[in-house]
Amino acid sequence: SLSLSTAPVKIPMVEEQESIHLQMSVEELGLLTNIQKQAGLLKNPNMRSLAKLLAASHRSLRRDKISWQNLYNCFSKVEMNTINSLDDKLITMVNTLRKIKSDLKKNN
Repeated sequence: SLSLSTAPVKIPMVEEQESIHLQMSVEELGLLTNIQKQAGLLKNPNMRSLAKLLAASHRSLRRDKISWQNLYNCFSKVEMNTINSLDDKLITMVNTLRKIKSDLKKNN
């Protein structure tokens, strides 16, 4: 005869995965990923898998959880406002890189 245990089942606590908190929108992250792919900097052949990986590991400016489907759609759906806002961020990054380069030259 079959006997069922009435003891409570212990479910191990799973720590919530820490994520990278970006100061950019999902649309900007999608466009940045698209640019990296087109420039040959991303070698992932499967963009759907990449969207799932990025969505699982990142938080956006307005969202704690990023939908991988939304991010995937943003790889190709681009609006001028997103281009302009990402352009500003990329200029800031280039200027920061130039400052690091300049500081390095001064210290050597």
